[in-house]
Amino acid sequence: VDGGPGGAEEVGVALAVGATAGVATQVHSMGVFASGLFALWFWASRPDLTRSRRAAQGLAAIATHALVFLAFTAFWQSLGWSVGSALGALPTGAELFGRLMSGIAITAWRELLLPFLPLPLFAAWSLTQASERPVAIALFAGCAPYLALSTLILGVSEHGAYLAAVAAPMSLLAARTAPLRLVAAAAVLTATVTAGLTWNHDSEGARYRGFVTGLEQLVGEGRMLLLYCEDPVPGPDAHVDELAADPALDWNGDGVLDACPGGEATYCDVNPNATGATGRIRAEGSPVLLDNALTLQADQLPANQFAYFVYSATQGFTNPFGGGSGALCLGAPLRRLNLTASSGAVLNSGAVGAVSLTLDLPSLPQPAALAAGEVLHFQLWHRELLPSGAPTSNTTNAISILFR
Repeated sequence: VDGGPGGAEEVGVALAVGATAGVATQVHSMGVFASGLFALWFWASRPDLTRSRRAAQGLAAIATHALVFLAFTAFWQSLGWSVGSALGALPTGAELFGRLMSGIAITAWRELLLPFLPLPLFAAWSLTQASERPVAIALFAGCAPYLALSTLILGVSEHGAYLAAVAAPMSLLAARTAPLRLVAAAAVLTATVTAGLTWNHDSEGARYRGFVTGLEQLVGEGRMLLLYCEDPVPGPDAHVDELAADPALDWNGDGVLDACPGGEATYCDVNPNATGATGRIRAEGSPVLLDNALTLQADQLPANQFAYFVYSATQGFTNPFGGGSGALCLGAPLRRLNLTASSGAVLNSGAVGAVSLTLDLPSLPQPAALAAGEVLHFQLWHRELLPSGAPTSNTTNAISILFR
């Protein structure tokens, strides 16, 4: 960055680097350290310029980075895009300082030292050389923001992937502070270490589990399940790992997680009930027959009204249904689920306007025993009162369940 006497080119480069870094941070939050690295490197590599000039140009790069990042974030959010920045999840104050102190050493080892050994040792040796000390300080200081962010957010080692760019300046520092043959041998050793790390790199499943573990540590709560609506490993086995661990993530068995757009197990647009809302049905537990742990739940119901679940092997749509206010989302024949097989009592929505029924799958009323691979569709019918006080009935939406 040599702007000559006027220095206009230097300012232009500083602004360009800041703007580029701001855009890069939109793509990946680790771009946060890019303009800081430039500023520190510029400070160290231009001792011919005054301190105030170097400081101004470095700050110009960092300020431009921040402004461009914030402007682009606001723009994407105005379009309704979810521009997720991990920075929003950072702790503050003493908690931030404590997490940094407890984890930054191991992060520096796995991201900066181990992947590039022994080059970082030469860079550290440069700190003892007066002529190279400013550049070495800039190198390590420029890596600090990434190491801090990685400590606070990432739960999985990236094996130095995001710091690969510092391998070149570390090599130059080594060449300027040690015999060339020694540096060449160090470069070969570094390549060997990197090849070994790459060969033994953890699998996608291991990285997923490590990342979730890191998030659990970050939020300080219990177990967490992270779901990708776009499967992180393209291929015919979309979400195979997640669904193998918990089949209830896909009740209708269509291969798309129920929590993702287009994968919902519930279906059917029904009419609002006396509360002004539409009743909702959902399933809890497991669709695996051997588990025998399926519970149907419904909420947003009128309070203190009788109700019962019905089911069918086919979908349908009849609106209105049975002379009431509801829509039937099941095909014939219908079968009714009672509170218990012996009492025949129906459910009551109670004061909270919700009902729940745990099924005994082996004794489910069927022409034949329920078998794996069968799909049943469930819906709740309930009583309610019209504004005039006249009695009527209504229904929730429906849910499809593939039994495994």
